[in-house]
Amino acid sequence: MTTFRSIVAILVLAFGAAAPARAIVGYPDPSFGSGGAQWVRLGDQEGYEYLQAVAALPDGRIVVMGNPYPSSEIGVARRLPDGAPDPSFGNGLGKFVVTAAAHGYDGYFAGYAMALQPDGKIVVAGRFGPGIVGPAEANRFLVLRVLADGSALDRSFGDHGIVMLPMTAYGADNHARAVVVQPDGKILVAGAELDQPNDSDMLVMRLLSNGAPDDTFGSHGRRTIGFDFTGTAARRHDVARTLALQPDGKIVVAGASHTAAEGSYAAVARLTADGNLDPLFGTYATGRTRFRFGSNDINVVFASAFSSLPTDTQHNSWRIVLAGWTHLTQGDSSFAVAVLDDAGKLDPTFDDDGKLAIMFNAPSDHTYAQDDAQAVAIESGWRRVASPLGGSLVVPYRKIIVAGNSHRGTYQAAALARVGFDGALDDSFGFGGKSVYSPQYSAGGVPFYCHTQSHSIAKQGARLIVGSSCGAAGSPDAVSIGRILLQQ
Repeated sequence: MTTFRSIVAILVLAFGAAAPARAIVGYPDPSFGSGGAQWVRLGDQEGYEYLQAVAALPDGRIVVMGNPYPSSEIGVARRLPDGAPDPSFGNGLGKFVVTAAAHGYDGYFAGYAMALQPDGKIVVAGRFGPGIVGPAEANRFLVLRVLADGSALDRSFGDHGIVMLPMTAYGADNHARAVVVQPDGKILVAGAELDQPNDSDMLVMRLLSNGAPDDTFGSHGRRTIGFDFTGTAARRHDVARTLALQPDGKIVVAGASHTAAEGSYAAVARLTADGNLDPLFGTYATGRTRFRFGSNDINVVFASAFSSLPTDTQHNSWRIVLAGWTHLTQGDSSFAVAVLDDAGKLDPTFDDDGKLAIMFNAPSDHTYAQDDAQAVAIESGWRRVASPLGGSLVVPYRKIIVAGNSHRGTYQAAALARVGFDGALDDSFGFGGKSVYSPQYSAGGVPFYCHTQSHSIAKQGARLIVGSSCGAAGSPDAVSIGRILLQQ
């Protein structure tokens, strides 16, 4: 068996100072940045920086969002197609920084999700944490919008570019983890809200394009979703981490549902366009479904995507793709992928039961093996293949790309996998359908590690932009972006 250590050694040689002239499908493109990666500074001060999201613009430029610490702020950067800072964005160095203090708030801002509007404006969702925490003072949903050129917050949105969403109860659980901009300009935000002491529900809110609550959605712009089907579970934490918008306007929200007695389930709900639970979806037509990727008690969905076959946009071709992680044994975890049909049931044509665990090495090779997926994208289009009758045919295809972190012993690295909608790993991608790499893996002999829960991806034509948080022992974490070749 090829071990994780040997794969890393191969990649250090392949993507170090002597990067190959020709890119390999599934690995960093050496023509991008330095050996396929580019470091991104988000804040104005030296310190730890954590990536939260990347997005690709139609012209090839890249938008990066994350949280620089210890200054407790939100940083947004824009990069040129080659990875260099975009001097036309923000402060002339390609970045824009938002702090709570600069806008009169006593506390801190944290961004967890980002969406781009068609006009180039940047919407960030996260949380506001007050400087003094009391019963009525704890975290609130935060949404802000940055002008397309990064020069300032958009004063036409909320209170000079900032919206603090009202909470029914205030607590540490309140935070927004996902944001989507609808085609009509309305903004969907999802996360978790404290329901009662030690309990939380998923919360989805919809805003008008000016930041005001959309009263046509749910109850005054809000919809809470709980997964206590029996009404008897104590201390249940239901958390939304991802949103996906269907072409018909329905909204898929997914994350995790956890109790001390049951552990965690992957939890998925679908709302109609007006914010009601969809009776055509889920367990017993409740609009909700939950399941476990495996037999163990830890199951979390971090990302979702929506797909339809490029030649068939009929209802029955729609699929909901979920990615996260699951425990295999105590201390070991793997990438977890699930495909649901339009009714919210696991699709048996995907790896026989609708679920797939992807490991990047055997747990027995190290004391623990942690593979955690945090992002997913759908690759679809047309390919020319050989015809059995001679010549060639142009056929549609669609693949699932999953990204996250692979951790073995002292090694941590970015990890990618590509699978078909039948659940089979794609041998044309990486090494047997999987790739593991660390951007600029060593500097002066000091290894860099890419940390868990700090990866984001964005499709850019036949390439994939991958954002990671990476750091070296004894030095602050930094944000890296890489470009991965998806086709030769």
